[in-house]
Amino acid sequence: MNVVDLGHPITDGMVVFPGDVAPSVKPGAAMETDGWRTTLVYMSSHAGTHIDAPAHMLADGKYLDEMPCEKFFGCAIVADVRGNVDRKIEVDDIKVSREDMECADFLLFRSDWCAKWDTEEYKTGYPTLSAEAAEWLTRQNLKGIGVDTLSVDTVDSSDCEIHKILLRGGLLIIEN
Repeated sequence: MNVVDLGHPITDGMVVFPGDVAPSVKPGAAMETDGWRTTLVYMSSHAGTHIDAPAHMLADGKYLDEMPCEKFFGCAIVADVRGNVDRKIEVDDIKVSREDMECADFLLFRSDWCAKWDTEEYKTGYPTLSAEAAEWLTRQNLKGIGVDTLSVDTVDSSDCEIHKILLRGGLLIIEN
């Protein structure tokens, strides 16, 4: 199995969802003065590349540590949705073969929005799934989905419908 790290490094003051606290990453102990090194890290669980637990949006949802380790790894396929910027991603936009979908544990959406990472522009205007596409994904025998955007819902969503559809359907959500 080929393992690919798609995560963003955690950095001091990195971009976060509006209203969240940006991470603070500072030197702790130093080799020269203390004889060892440490780093002080303060951050929200939603900073950088992260997994949304069902408990994030569902009152009776599980926390990540309550889930089996097998839920967090597997084979992934990529859906190229670069043409969907500024509009919803519909089922017809998810162009992966039936055979690939049947072998996949995760479906990763490539919008290339990540090129805007660490800019203010990254926080708004990104593509999101339609409710119908989210419902369809819950019927595909996946462990989860991943997006190269800030969220699966728009930044101004008040009900977080897409999060709730995916999490109620048993899917993990990997953001950023």
